[in-house]
Formats: sequence, structure tokens, C-alpha cells
Amino acid sequence: MQVVGIGGGSAAGKSTLARRVTARQSGAALLSLDDYFRTDREAGPFTAPDAAGVRHFDLNHPDAVDWSRVHAALEDHRRCGTALLIVEGTFALVSPDLRGRMTLRVFLAAPEDLRLERKAARNLAERGVPPEVTRRNHALSARPGFRQFVAGSAAHADLILNGEEDPDGNARILLERLR
Repeated sequence: MQVVGIGGGSAAGKSTLARRVTARQSGAALLSLDDYFRTDREAGPFTAPDAAGVRHFDLNHPDAVDWSRVHAALEDHRRCGTALLIVEGTFALVSPDLRGRMTLRVFLAAPEDLRLERKAARNLAERGVPPEVTRRNHALSARPGFRQFVAGSAAHADLILNGEEDPDGNARILLERLR
């Protein structure tokens, strides 16, 4: 089984790229790390306190991911005979254990201002979250999490793609690398 990891900042276009690749490749499956956030949130990780002194569960920290469930899902795909598994998520290239299982490691790079605007638009459309709330949360958690954990994971990539480019073009490039 080939395992491709697609990492990068929030709203860089990872999910879009992963869906395009999966749709173009017979026998491909998608595993999104967003589906593996821990449900037991009592122990953290937590954000720094906001203006009201409240700390929130920090989805921009790799410890928010239930890595044991991720690895179990990888094994399930291996046992089921999945030919190509796309693992996408902000922390896809952060975990050394997960990286070690990958055939190809891809980092999707996009400027912070573009990622923030994409995320604000998505949060408003999908969740009704006002853009100012997304911007505040970005400053409190997403920006520091990206800088501390995600940005450096680009050094582990075999391929860095531009998240400002056409996702279909990026999908073609990625699939060519697998051939």
C-alpha cells in the first residue's frame, strides 16, 4: 500500500487536493486527520488564556490528535488491501511515526493571509462563525500552532506544492510523482 501524506497550514487546500487525487486514482482512499481529534479533552492541550481568561482545547497542537486511532486506521486500510491511502491534515508531516509509514510526503504551502481568508469564509459558510471570531482564534491558536509545529514539517516533505495553484494541476503533479 502506498501512503501519501499531505500536510500544511489550515486552509492551505489539503482536503481539496486530497479529494482530487483520490477521485483520479482507482483504489485510493482518504484518511483525514480532522476525523481523529481526541474526544477526551479534559487533559488538554489548551490554548493560552483569551482576553476573558478562558483556555480552550487547542486543535492547533499535535497532541489534540488521537494518534493511536490514526495508526489503527492505517492498519485497517492495509489489511483491506487499499492500494493508495491519502492521509491529509495539518499535522500529517509532524509525527515521525506517521511520516515513517509514508511513501510520499507532500507539504502544501500557502501564504498566511490567504489561508486566514479561506478559513474565515469556510467557517462562516459551514458553521456560521463570524470572520472576526475566526481571526481572533487564528491569532490565539492557529498562528502560534502553525509556527511551532507545522511550518517546520515542510523540511520533511519530498514535494512542496503551492496552495495558490490550481488543485487539479497539483493533483496531476502529485500523481506523476507516484508513477
